[in-house]
Amino acid sequence: PSQGNDHGFPHLNHSHISTLHYTSPITLLHLSLTPTHIIITTSSIMISLPRSLFSVFLLLSSYHYSHVLSLSPSMFGLRVVGNSVVNEDGLVVRLLGVNRSGMEFGCITGSLGDGPLDQTSIDAMMTWNINAVRVPLNSNCWLGINGHSQVSGANYVAGVKAYVDLLTANGLAVILDLHWSAPGTQIANKQIEMPDQDNVP
Repeated sequence: PSQGNDHGFPHLNHSHISTLHYTSPITLLHLSLTPTHIIITTSSIMISLPRSLFSVFLLLSSYHYSHVLSLSPSMFGLRVVGNSVVNEDGLVVRLLGVNRSGMEFGCITGSLGDGPLDQTSIDAMMTWNINAVRVPLNSNCWLGINGHSQVSGANYVAGVKAYVDLLTANGLAVILDLHWSAPGTQIANKQIEMPDQDNVP
């Protein structure tokens, strides 16, 4: 095969190929072309088709690529097994995500985050074919200590929970990151080397 097309499938002159193995980096779809059959494998299904249908398969796959994405594995129940991350079904998943900054400094400036934390913003992020979102947090905002605004303590915790619930409702894995913290009565306004014993035991 040569370079892939816009949909992730390789450009092929399949009449001259005896065996092909191709794995899409986005959809976790694996395609094997043998002298007689096409074998299509995703995280949950395996389909074997006559080789004569290969061109038809590529055409339909390109046209319905958005539907192929729905075959991506669940992002719930994630855990580490060996050197892999697996989901609730024991299937290996690859985290492809973004950092949604703002909650590490938002309550210092009087807001929960930086910019909208709504469904519209999540829809925009999901056009990048992500399956995970990193949400950085602030220990002072979480605990409601050291002179932060009213968007802290219980209000901050409730806001974080609501955003996490919205992300997971969209099938996204959430990585909560204690990003800014500080010891004693110091203001948590930067990332330090290690969590402090005073406020982050």
